[in-house]
Amino acid sequence: AGLLRADAVLAVVAVTDADDQSAQPVQFYVNQLLNIKGSQRASQFSFNAVAPYLPSAPSGCSYDGSGGAPRILQAVTATAGVKEEICTPDWSKALEQIGKNAFGYRTNFFLNSTPDLTAGKAIVVRIDGLQLDPVDVRGAQVWTYDSTNNSVNFEPLFVPEPGKTLTITY
Repeated sequence: AGLLRADAVLAVVAVTDADDQSAQPVQFYVNQLLNIKGSQRASQFSFNAVAPYLPSAPSGCSYDGSGGAPRILQAVTATAGVKEEICTPDWSKALEQIGKNAFGYRTNFFLNSTPDLTAGKAIVVRIDGLQLDPVDVRGAQVWTYDSTNNSVNFEPLFVPEPGKTLTITY
């Protein structure tokens, strides 16, 4: 209780030289993990893995068992996670890709309560104190309010940069 915040992303990152060998079907475990965030917040969960995806290990590397990792791949695919090869020659690139997905920029910011948007009331979004309109001067969508998830969602090009202060009032 209290360990996982409702607005927090849950990203599982597995590093292994063998495919999953659990007894239950993969979807059983994916559902267990998805239930942590709840069906309304399924997009806040991803399973990411550095695993043996090649049919066989490349020279100078070895797998514990055969390659391909079909069970792990199924979990990664089901949750829009990232997969990287355990025998990669470029660990920095592999970890960067996983990091971007698991811990990268957020595009959705969940609100603490439901805004009252009646009688001309509106959501105001500010970054470092400067108001950010929902549409920029060229007509590009910057952010939207998603009433189903009660969140402000930024288009990828307009996500607040690290170190910036985002304030949403309503």
